[in-house]
Amino acid sequence: MKLFNRKFTVNEIVLFAMIFLLPLTMDLSGYDMFEVPKNIVFKMGVSALVILYFADAFQKGKLVFYSNKRINQFSILFLCGLLVSWIFSVVPQLSFWGSYFRQQGVVNYLQYFFLFGLALQILRLKKNREFYLKTLVWVGFIISVYGILQKFGIDIFPPEQTAIFEGRSFSTMGNPT
Repeated sequence: MKLFNRKFTVNEIVLFAMIFLLPLTMDLSGYDMFEVPKNIVFKMGVSALVILYFADAFQKGKLVFYSNKRINQFSILFLCGLLVSWIFSVVPQLSFWGSYFRQQGVVNYLQYFFLFGLALQILRLKKNREFYLKTLVWVGFIISVYGILQKFGIDIFPPEQTAIFEGRSFSTMGNPT
């Protein structure tokens, strides 16, 4: 059985790399081991997807975008909600950029929106949906095995960094159980 028995486009490679690497991303050296490193990888990946998508559209001379009426309606509603929440925010600058630690401002939500739209383009093909599911299964397996190893005391993190989790496993996600 061949693991990769087809050619991938650059956009597909970036999306599937994000899906695989994002849950596994962590920083062993810093105070914040999970949130900020995952946000950095997410923002770099989405930015690359957007740039590649528009570069491809520019090269072909046309912008092709899969959509339907319901998706368009919810997209407009989502964008209007973002705009209203930002305009009427108590601290508009914080609402736009988000805090350093969480980074959940309008900028991040726009990137979620772009990721959703571009994932629709890429996952509209059955072969991509199948590969997406295989990728999810593999990354889920890796995270699960590491979480089980943590429960038995085998960990790559120094004990002083994980003391806050009080012996609970958190794997690569940072949410102890």
